Amino acid sequence: MDIKAYRIAFDLSNYVWGVVLKWDYFSRDTVGKQYVKAEIERITPTM
Repeated sequence: MDIKAYRIAFDLSNYVWGVVLKWDYFSRDTVGKQYVKAEIERITPTM
C-alpha cells in the first residue's frame, strides 16, 4: 500500500470532518447519509 496516498487521504478526511462538525444537524445527517450510501454502492461491486 502506498503510505503517502494513505496519509493524504487521512489528512483530507480529518479536514473534512472538522468542516462538517460545524454544520447544523440536518445538513450533517442529510449529506452524511448520502455519502455513506454512495460509498457502499461504489465499494460493493468491487468485492
